[in-house]
Amino acid sequence: MGFLTIQFLIFIIVALVLYSLVARRRNLANSILIVANFTFYGWWNPWFMILLLATTFNDFVAALIIERAPRYRRIAVGLSLTLNLGTLFTFKYFNFFAGDFQIMMTSFGLPVHQVILDIGLPIGLSFFTFQGISYVVDVYRGILKAEDNPITYLAYASFFPQLAAGPIERGAHLLPQFRHFRPLSLCDGERAIRLIIWGYFMKVVVADSLAPVVDLAFSPTHHWGWWTIIGTISFTIQIYADFAGYSWIAKGLGLLFGINLMRNFNNPYWSTSISEFWRRWHISLSSWLRDYLYVTMGGNRKGQSRVYVNLMATMLLGGLWHGANWTFVVWGGWHGLLLVIDRLWTRTIGQRIPLPRWVGWLLTFSAVAVGLFVFRAPSLAMAGTMIANFSDMTWLPAHSAALKMLIALSLPIVVTEWAEQAGFRIDNKPILRGAILGLLAVTAIAASNQVRPSFIYFQF
Repeated sequence: MGFLTIQFLIFIIVALVLYSLVARRRNLANSILIVANFTFYGWWNPWFMILLLATTFNDFVAALIIERAPRYRRIAVGLSLTLNLGTLFTFKYFNFFAGDFQIMMTSFGLPVHQVILDIGLPIGLSFFTFQGISYVVDVYRGILKAEDNPITYLAYASFFPQLAAGPIERGAHLLPQFRHFRPLSLCDGERAIRLIIWGYFMKVVVADSLAPVVDLAFSPTHHWGWWTIIGTISFTIQIYADFAGYSWIAKGLGLLFGINLMRNFNNPYWSTSISEFWRRWHISLSSWLRDYLYVTMGGNRKGQSRVYVNLMATMLLGGLWHGANWTFVVWGGWHGLLLVIDRLWTRTIGQRIPLPRWVGWLLTFSAVAVGLFVFRAPSLAMAGTMIANFSDMTWLPAHSAALKMLIALSLPIVVTEWAEQAGFRIDNKPILRGAILGLLAVTAIAASNQVRPSFIYFQF
């Protein structure tokens, strides 16, 4: 059940009515949320509800053992991590590595039978698995007290607005909100509607309108230079509008239930360095990678050479987190290399000769777009073919139409982010605010009269 369906509209109305009737009785309200969460998740495949329940039970029990039986805390955290990562590997990476292993062995003259698991990828597996890992590790580190109420924990671990594509929440921030009643204020209600409308506009009007241009540019029959440039920039805008749009909708839906989800994007395309970009882009994942991979590997505590190794390893694993394709690994390695260069520059030349902000912005945006070109390519072979044919810069009428569409659809994002960066606010201008929201809503409704592609990050 996607956010963009009439079934979801009916579902959210029913869930909100039932939840509102018992919101002050926490266990009962959370029980209704649990039913709503599993209904939402089971809509795609009822069998995956068992997987969600099993991983949640694993994390809940492991945290209690860590806190109440210190003698077995290492065993508990080890088993929990093994089960979480084993589940992630089985569903997401087994066929990928099995296929590459078979190819490698055959190249050495040792043919082996390739084992393929015919299983689908559960929606949101990477997100709720990483959220469960962070909860158990935080309890192990003493950062967080283990939750002893299974109803509260299950409502937290399966909260449907952020279940399919994040943000990857931390227990210290989200869990307490399921323990205490927080009435929906008029301010929160208006903010929720504003976020939902803006999220739908970003997805339906911007991202989905650019999707055909991107699909055409990265199709096997279009490898010309101009298609590569327009397609790459279009995908750079599309993936942001798609993923940030989902995050705004999720945050707005959470507010309707009295739950305040973290902000997952903070105007990333205004960044003037790659390190700043990662503080603004997919904040829940970048902070997760920092706290549970980079810091665990030693962070910046073991000398500069080790810092560079840790940065590269963290980003390579971050790329692999996105899926079983070498394009994701190369994308992660590219960002690891950029972070290493950024740190070297900052510690040496950058201290004496700082770059003008516009130069930093241009270099950062270009580097991000280059990485997303590889990220979007169906394979490394296809990316290589597109690069090899890049010199064919024949201009076609279709290029002009695609470029005009790209510019027109980028304007709302540019204007909105500029307004936020400049400190421009419309909170004290209700008529202007209402007019803008109304225009966005009407535009989104008008553009949604067709079958919409699912959110890009549903595949991760």
